Amino acid sequence: MRLFAPLILSTLLAPLALPSRAAEAAAAPAPAASIAPAAAEAGLRRAEALGERLLRLDRAAWVASDALMAAQRGRGDARVRGWITVERADGIDVVFVDATPAALYRVPIDADGHPAGPVDDAPPPLSAAEVAQAQARAIALAAAPPSCSGLYNPVLIPGDADDDWVVYVIPGTQDNAVLPLGGAWRYEVRAGQIVMRRPFTNSCIALDNRGDGDSKAFIVSHLLDDIPTEIHVFWSLWSGKSLFVTTQSGVWSIEQGKISAVKDDDKPATLPAKP
Repeated sequence: MRLFAPLILSTLLAPLALPSRAAEAAAAPAPAASIAPAAAEAGLRRAEALGERLLRLDRAAWVASDALMAAQRGRGDARVRGWITVERADGIDVVFVDATPAALYRVPIDADGHPAGPVDDAPPPLSAAEVAQAQARAIALAAAPPSCSGLYNPVLIPGDADDDWVVYVIPGTQDNAVLPLGGAWRYEVRAGQIVMRRPFTNSCIALDNRGDGDSKAFIVSHLLDDIPTEIHVFWSLWSGKSLFVTTQSGVWSIEQGKISAVKDDDKPATLPAKP
């Protein structure tokens, strides 16, 4: 996960102008419970799809930030307060916004994750859905606790209506040798209010991701769910390494974005060291 150059980064986490709202309604997740095989299978496939989607959107944002900084020759733009992503059939548009929120720049990213054209510094106005996305992003960031890594990279996915957004608030990293697995949150924002939130871990977890290390995989304990989540899939894909997740229901492996149960006969002779 890349971060933006210093001038842009200094403004990305500043809050957008938000409408006045009533106090948020937020519920903590229920304790993990046993689930039926069919529900587990559906949950695994959902986690895989979401984890891959989160990575694709996150990477589009940092590729777009690199393109924007290159176009501005590293000068940055103090008006920038964040970015939103607009998924297309053939790629993703990353739109950098100000505090209004209003569009400042639009960067097209193709289906392979590369810039699909020049930076548009006179983009069309934001649609109603895009305004709602920018506001949901700011609402979730304002509600999030301090980041385990000191930084957050939000990733947003549309909900069921134009003003419904699911905001994943994921710790950022400035060092590819450190994988900040702990500290991610999921917020559901509906009509400008947080209606649900959940953490993905109970504490900060930082894994050693050095390329010259002996570990080809990670193993972590997960207490909040019976099966691995989309955040586990995201970080496994991000690192390019397998991730073993132990839950109340057993041991699971994530390899190349696919989750499977680890049977006793299939367990490796030596699992990676627990962090």
